Amino acid sequence: MDKILSPIKSRVLQYIDSQGLTKKSFFEKTGISASNFKGKGAQSELGGDKIVTILTIYKNINPYWLLLGKGNMLSELAEGSEIESKNKSTIETIIARSVVKLVSPLLDDMRTDIKLLVKNIGELRLDFDDYKEEQAEKQKN
Repeated sequence: MDKILSPIKSRVLQYIDSQGLTKKSFFEKTGISASNFKGKGAQSELGGDKIVTILTIYKNINPYWLLLGKGNMLSELAEGSEIESKNKSTIETIIARSVVKLVSPLLDDMRTDIKLLVKNIGELRLDFDDYKEEQAEKQKN
């Protein structure tokens, strides 16, 4: 009797073969039990959590292909692709601008505080110089 794999599990095995991976390394890396692909376990579909794990670890799998069997096996937006790099750069730019917007008022406040502290230090030096002169005159008398 032939073992009948669920469609998603069949595509997972296709992916493993196409990428030159061993089943053992795939199962270890994903934490999925090999028993899911044997006997009666082979006939049931993978749970959503396992599918998410696979797609998280193997970022070049096209989720549409894995779930529905349509489209290319490998994602056009695989990690390291030019489009993803541009998107990552855009996201980093947006984050950097947001950080600048949040931090700028704080920096302005700090600059104001520093100027005030410098002024206070200058006044304290003058007061201290006056105090030293007064003490020196008292000792003379």
